[in-house]
Amino acid sequence: MIFRCKYSKTDEMAFISHLDLLRIFIRALRRESIDVNYSQGFHPHPKLSFSPALSLGVESVCEMMDIDVASEISPEEFLKKLNKALPIGVKVSEVYPIPKMGGIASLTTHSKYRISLNKVDEALIQRISELLAQEEILIRKKNKKGKFTEINVKDRIDRIEVIDNAIDVILLNSTNGALKPSEFIDILFENHSSSESNYEVYSVVKTQLYLFDGKGMKLVE
Repeated sequence: MIFRCKYSKTDEMAFISHLDLLRIFIRALRRESIDVNYSQGFHPHPKLSFSPALSLGVESVCEMMDIDVASEISPEEFLKKLNKALPIGVKVSEVYPIPKMGGIASLTTHSKYRISLNKVDEALIQRISELLAQEEILIRKKNKKGKFTEINVKDRIDRIEVIDNAIDVILLNSTNGALKPSEFIDILFENHSSSESNYEVYSVVKTQLYLFDGKGMKLVE
């Protein structure tokens, strides 16, 4: 039986690594005596599959995970037991069965982030307008050989929206490339340092997942 889970990772849990998160789920499953199927081979491991890993310090209310469960258990009981064993800051909100394991990473190509600030003023709104009007947005990234190269990330920013003292931005987050929220924030404040303008980032929260299917953006729920 394979369950797909939607879960949140908030507060202090935003600062744990993806590997530590995996360990947390495995311990929770063991604590509640929920058996999980293992892969075959010399180094068998529990069959858990996650949506793309979060950057450290980024919270999320829309993470996805698939678990190949060996125990006979209903989705409702599974959700109840798992949440009972999980630490504060990690909570499963939905569980439902799916036909087969694999492919969860390909379910999403983009993520929406809410960047909460101490203020959004006219200067910042003007900066956003300038970014959207640029033909290229260049950043320096280290390649596999350890050398820095300039790449154009204009197509990795899908849309930006200002809501009160926050910015909602949809960024590419797939195997074909990604733009981290921290990189977007650096771009946003480039030549407009937060210290000079008194901007302060309160939090960064991933709020929704999207799949671009070649025709349009679809919300992944």
